[in-house]
Amino acid sequence: PEVVKPMSCPVCASNQQTLSGSKDGYELYRCGACQLLYVFPMPGDETLTAFYDGYHKTRQYRAKLASKVRRAKNRIGRLRSQVRGRDFLDVGCNAGFAVEAARKLGFVAQGIDIDAATTAEASKLFPECQFSTISVQDLAATGKQFDLIYCSEVIEHLSVLDDFLVALAKLMK
Repeated sequence: PEVVKPMSCPVCASNQQTLSGSKDGYELYRCGACQLLYVFPMPGDETLTAFYDGYHKTRQYRAKLASKVRRAKNRIGRLRSQVRGRDFLDVGCNAGFAVEAARKLGFVAQGIDIDAATTAEASKLFPECQFSTISVQDLAATGKQFDLIYCSEVIEHLSVLDDFLVALAKLMK
C-alpha cells in the first residue's frame, strides 16, 4: 500500500513532524520547529459540516452564558478603542456570546456560523443581535464590510485556510 506522508506544518511549513497519536482514522502530528499539533489528513468540508451540525458542546457553552459574555466583553473592550466604526462581526459565533458582548459595548453586532441550530439558539438567547447561517466566504461575496471582526476558536476547525482568510480580508473595512 502507498504510504502518504503528512503535509508540512500549516503554520511554519517545516517538514520536521513527529507522530503524536491517532484517532478515528486521523493522525496527530507535532511540528518539531514550532510545536503545533495538527491533524493529518485534515477532514474535508463535508465531514466537518456534519460534525458541527448541531454541535454537541453548544449546550455546555450555554450553561456558562454569563461568564462567556463577560470574557468576550473584556476581550472586545480592549479592541474597541482601536476601531473607528461600530460594525461588528463574529465569525463562528456559536451561541452568540461575543455578539452580545459587542452589542453591550455599543457595536452593531452580527454573528455568523455554519450551524443553523446554533444560530437559531443564539437568536433566541440574544434577540437584539443579528445572526445568520452563512459561511464567511458567502458573506464576503455580498460586499458587506465590518469595522471589527472577531474570530475565536475557528481556524483550527477548518480544512482549508486560504479561502477563509481571503474572505476575512474582504469583509474588513
